[in-house]
Amino acid sequence: MKKVLVTIPENLLKEIDELVRSGHYSSRSEFLREGARFLLRLQSGEITEGIEEVEEPKPIKQNKDINHWSYG
Repeated sequence: MKKVLVTIPENLLKEIDELVRSGHYSSRSEFLREGARFLLRLQSGEITEGIEEVEEPKPIKQNKDINHWSYG
């Protein structure tokens, strides 16, 4: 596996940490991997059942000053 650096708003990180504390996930990394797998399956059309409306993703742009990707 490769390591990646991500920046997550504090409010989202608190929610992730609560799911980890409550035992839904073993770590933040596990949560993020599961989220990535879900989004990839959703984007590919593999997951459609139970999804009523999915907001179109905002364009992704690279911040060349600090070499990371951000949404919006």
